[in-house]
Amino acid sequence: MLHDGSFRSWGVPTRGGGLMQPIGLSFRGLAAHLPGAAALHIILPSVRNRAPRPLTYLLVLLVLSVMSAGAASADSVTVGVLTYDVNNPGTAVSVGIDAFTLYNGTGAFSLPPDLPVAGDLTFLGAAVTPAGLGVSSFGDQGPGSSQILFLDSNLFTSALFQATLSQTLFTLSDGTSFQADSNVLTATLLPSNGTTLVAGTDSVLLTVSGTPVVAAVPEPSSLLIVAGALPLLLTATRRMSLRVKPCKRL
Repeated sequence: MLHDGSFRSWGVPTRGGGLMQPIGLSFRGLAAHLPGAAALHIILPSVRNRAPRPLTYLLVLLVLSVMSAGAASADSVTVGVLTYDVNNPGTAVSVGIDAFTLYNGTGAFSLPPDLPVAGDLTFLGAAVTPAGLGVSSFGDQGPGSSQILFLDSNLFTSALFQATLSQTLFTLSDGTSFQADSNVLTATLLPSNGTTLVAGTDSVLLTVSGTPVVAAVPEPSSLLIVAGALPLLLTATRRMSLRVKPCKRL
């Protein structure tokens, strides 16, 4: 339903048992940021006056490598999509039907890397509230999709989606785990153009914020850095001991 370039389409079953129209979606890769480089200006002054320059930078390099290996950054994961679709086009003699379609893209319905949750999640008490109307319930939505139908004569300026995640710790397609900050899942569907939602055009990604769960084990690259730095540290220490002047005899 998004129209910002690339798209992916698939058919998914509706609550009624048929197949809904293909949903076109485009996703941007999820970014991850590792902290650590900003600490350089804090670490460097504390060791500058206590060790030779090569030793100073080796120490800084080792500290940053350890910080990068064990750090987990704030991130977000997409778990589904809410779209506003044309369910049954109207004719000159009949009213058309539009629909809010909820797609739970986890488990068997995941699409890595855009929808990367490998385990099943359930959107408990999922509901949509179109502006100007009351709450309409999807119920407990597991992997897959369902729809709530409206007459196409309704004009909505927005729609609020709300649900509760069945769990906050889940496995991703790459084998890592993700810890959500909260079990609350919410998103607001807004018009991509104009003042009202357009069926067949507007959609919103359902994302959760959290932190990737990273095992506190040094990466191979960090181990190589440590292994390569140890001989240099030993050499620097030996040179320091040789530079000590002998005491004069009385």
